[in-house]
Amino acid sequence: MIASSLLQTPTPPWIIRSDQSLQNLLDQIRHNVSNAHIVVLDGSNMINYKGLYREFSEKLEFPDYFGHNLNAWVECLTDLDWLDKHNYVLIITDSGQLLSEKPDEKDALLDDLMEVCEEWSKPVNLGESWDRDAVPFHVILLA
Repeated sequence: MIASSLLQTPTPPWIIRSDQSLQNLLDQIRHNVSNAHIVVLDGSNMINYKGLYREFSEKLEFPDYFGHNLNAWVECLTDLDWLDKHNYVLIITDSGQLLSEKPDEKDALLDDLMEVCEEWSKPVNLGESWDRDAVPFHVILLA
């Protein structure tokens, strides 16, 4: 069971492994975490980078200019301005399938996701229209 209070704060751990069922996890989050923007991503659709980019861009509604490469993926994940949400919970089902065609690159991808989460944890105070408070951003990897 994931502590719901964790998902409401922009603090680590940002990437969490869980063996809960998807439905139980969704029920728990919807019941206990206010204003969470929950996105369910299917790891079996992300066995390679092409599938990863497609799954993320569809589910998170990446803009048309998304370049379908790692830098563009990170850039879009650290922006998400078009969604205008204040708490993100990404759930990756079948996480064992994530980059299964490139297993030696999975740890690097998770490091990139960790950096995205960390970026959201920092407030932006530049006196600009895009300033924001720190935002909870967590990724849950389901078996």
